[in-house]
Amino acid sequence: MVLVLVASLVSALVADAKVKDGLVAPRRTVSVIDTVTEKAVGEPIKVGPYASSIAISPDGRRAYVVTSGNRSVAVVDLGTDRVVDGVKVGPDPEGVAITPDGSRVYVANSGNNSVSVIDTATDKVVGTIEVGRAPTAVAISPDGTRAYVTNTRAGTVAVIDTGTNEVVGHPIKVGRNPLALAIAPDGSQVYVADIGDDAVSVIRTATNTVAPKRIRAGKGPISLALTPDGRRLYVADSRGAAVSVVSTKTGRPAAAPIPVGNRPNSIALSPDADRAYVTGLEPGSLSVVDLKAGRMVGNPVEVGPFPLAVAIGPDGRRVYIVHN
Repeated sequence: MVLVLVASLVSALVADAKVKDGLVAPRRTVSVIDTVTEKAVGEPIKVGPYASSIAISPDGRRAYVVTSGNRSVAVVDLGTDRVVDGVKVGPDPEGVAITPDGSRVYVANSGNNSVSVIDTATDKVVGTIEVGRAPTAVAISPDGTRAYVTNTRAGTVAVIDTGTNEVVGHPIKVGRNPLALAIAPDGSQVYVADIGDDAVSVIRTATNTVAPKRIRAGKGPISLALTPDGRRLYVADSRGAAVSVVSTKTGRPAAAPIPVGNRPNSIALSPDADRAYVTGLEPGSLSVVDLKAGRMVGNPVEVGPFPLAVAIGPDGRRVYIVHN
């Protein structure tokens, strides 16, 4: 109840705000930040109600933003920073991911236990796949042949063959309330943030089995990011103010947790893995982390209410923050 009241107060204070000092953005938008100047680029992009997640196309030309308030995915032209289309999907859409070739977008619909498949050439839904209870996150394997979906209420992960758009085998049992996914660059392992257990499960994709020992990393793991070489896993700890650093070889801490803004909830790494960008909920903030030094660059910067997701363009020049 206290969190709801605080969130409502923050929302009331800044819902109608314009960009302040080049960074603070209103709700229902995507703000764009230049990674060199760390200042906003233009006005925030208006996308729709209850925006929750974002995927950037491999060529950096399009963003796909889930807006669960109207059961849609907003298609944004990143050349003009304007919404050019809207695609109706299932009820209560949550997570979104795009295939490496940019041809398909997969959207997890928590309201009817399904995944919608969007053809990016036509911006039309070309398939709907039944998965488990309350799917929330989706990630695509590096070779594009598999989609992994967290069934949050079931405590499982579904595996989809993207060639047939059918579920492969039985759901994989992980921990309680899995909320986020990260896939190793070679596709051999899928990391699953089990927020209900303060742990990260590791799925071996060759057998679709879970490693017997889970990774313990912070309190309330809610978002994951892997370095391009797959050697380190960064975990945003939602009930703390830190990012945990894990060696994927040992499954143990590789360095001390990195302090960031309060209630971190989403993390993305720059393509060269020099920087991490971490959104925080209290208040809405963005922390920039120097990964080589293992510390924040300056202090968390206020970016506006309810930043629920962060993504980085493929060239590393822009950061995109989704505001609910």
